Amino acid sequence: MLGRDFTLTILFISDILSQKDVSGHARLWHYTGAMNSSRLLATITEERISNPSDAPVRTNAENVMNQILSCSCSYDGKRFVTGGVDCHLRVYDMKSRRRLWMCSSSFTKEKMDGHVMRICAVKYHPRGAVYEDYVHIFITGGWDDTIQIWDDRYLHSLW
Repeated sequence: MLGRDFTLTILFISDILSQKDVSGHARLWHYTGAMNSSRLLATITEERISNPSDAPVRTNAENVMNQILSCSCSYDGKRFVTGGVDCHLRVYDMKSRRRLWMCSSSFTKEKMDGHVMRICAVKYHPRGAVYEDYVHIFITGGWDDTIQIWDDRYLHSLW
């Protein structure tokens, strides 16, 4: 599958390079500026999660990978979040390289507290670089024509 993958987003946090692509993989690299000494630190795999509004997925493979369409790193360099085709946001810890939790819609008709279609844009609040109050806040945009505001410590969007 390597020949069909292409990188959508590359982010730099200090000497860590974060790469996301449509194969459902997020890769963290120790970046030194020299090709020979840079090394892969971790590969994180995201499986696609079905939503109530999804049509059945037909595949010969056991697991269908989530296509990661966007990502953002927190300005304190401690977390990064990914968004993609399956409407779920995954928050990862940069140090442990593990998923902390998943943020998503509750998929109820009574409230809109997340995306119900693909997430195509994710961005941490730029004031998080200066003000502690904003370090967990990020915004997303999706194919459902909504913009959502999130706190990466909560499961559903704030607004």
